[in-house]
Amino acid sequence: MFSNELQAVFSNAVSEAKKRGHEYVTSEHFLFALLQNNTGRDILSNCGGDLDVLKKMLEDYFETYMEKVSYKDEYIPDQTVELQRIIQRTALHMHSSGKDIMDLPDMIVALMDEKNSHVLSLLELQGITRLDILNHISHSIPKISFKEFKVNAYQDSREEGSSRRAQMADPLAKFTVNLLRSEEHTSELQS
Repeated sequence: MFSNELQAVFSNAVSEAKKRGHEYVTSEHFLFALLQNNTGRDILSNCGGDLDVLKKMLEDYFETYMEKVSYKDEYIPDQTVELQRIIQRTALHMHSSGKDIMDLPDMIVALMDEKNSHVLSLLELQGITRLDILNHISHSIPKISFKEFKVNAYQDSREEGSSRRAQMADPLAKFTVNLLRSEEHTSELQS
C-alpha cells in the first residue's frame, strides 16, 4: 500500500520520535523526515521553502513543546490522530485516482489539507501553499515569487526591446509564445 520511498520516510519519522523520546509520531516528525528525503527536499525547496530554516523551526518545536518520556523497554511510538487522518486522506485519494500504491507526493498534499495544524502553519510561514505543491508535482513548475518575476521581466524587456515591456504586467506572457510572431519567424527561416 505504501511506496518504498514513503515507507522509508515513515520509518525515519518513527526513528526520530524514538530517538527524541517522544511518545507519539506526529506530522512534525513526518515533515522532519521529509527534510532527509531527496524527493521531499526537492518538492519543498521548489515550492519556496528554506529547508534549513524549516529544520531549525522543527527542532525548536521538538525541544520546546514536545514532552519527553522515558521507557525502560523497547517501544514503538503511536501515531497521533492527526497523522492517522493524513494517512487516511492519502489512502482515499489513492483509491479515488485508481492507484494501487500511496506515494510521497500524495502524502505531502494530504499534509497540506490538515487545517489548524502546526505543520501547515510552518509551511505557510515558508510561503508554501497546497497549490505550489500541486503545480510542482503535476507540472514540475517551480514557484517563482512576484518580485523575482518583475525583476526577470524587466531584464528581459531591456534585452529584447520595448515589445516585452507589456509582458511585465502579464505573468502568463513569461511562459507562453506569441503564435503570430512564431509564424513570422518560421516563414523568415524558410525563405
